[in-house]
Amino acid sequence: MQNNGQKPIVGAIIIVGVLIAGAILLRGSNPPIAKEPAESSPIFNQCLDSQKYAKAVADSTNDGKKAGVNSTPQGFILKNDKVVDTIDGAISTEVVKQKIDNALADKNNKTAVSIALKLISNEDFVIGNKEAEIAIIEYSDFQCPFCGKFFRETEQTLINNYTKEGKIRFVHRDFAFLGNESIEAAEAARCAGDQGKFWEYHDYLYNHQNGENRGNFSNINLKSFAAGLGLK
Repeated sequence: MQNNGQKPIVGAIIIVGVLIAGAILLRGSNPPIAKEPAESSPIFNQCLDSQKYAKAVADSTNDGKKAGVNSTPQGFILKNDKVVDTIDGAISTEVVKQKIDNALADKNNKTAVSIALKLISNEDFVIGNKEAEIAIIEYSDFQCPFCGKFFRETEQTLINNYTKEGKIRFVHRDFAFLGNESIEAAEAARCAGDQGKFWEYHDYLYNHQNGENRGNFSNINLKSFAAGLGLK
């Protein structure tokens, strides 16, 4: 004979379980709350809201497609403006370093490849010696988790070990293909560049990734990030 006294207990357990599961889902889906007043950076805000760099971001993405980019991160190693090797995805730091060392020593396995890659210009965001014969052009999306992995594990090592020594120049190019938040984040970084803080904003975005198109890089948050970095 079934004990009816157990039904309320079982029902209560089920309800508690549903509430806990719901709380976990909500916690995982909520973006971080903007901590700095978004209105603290009026010049940046005007730049972002005007979509000043919408065409530049779109053009960069289209240039990447012409060069054969279809996912990110995608890097190209150039020597004297000719592609001599590629960095396909978030490969290990050691492999990337070996490719760069080979390029520096003229030991690349690949001969110069004919790729429709736009030449580096004053429009690009570059770290390192602009006269260095070796350049790395990286196409990336600020929401891309593999781009974030490359940034944290490899890009910083390259900057510390190569660009600061004048051996290479590192070039960021937008390939904003994961949605509206990718596009607006790329535009926001360029607006930060107007005030000389492109790379600070670039680093902040990668250090604060939280999924794709979930509100983390919403307009209000992008403005809050700018305020936190002291942009006007």
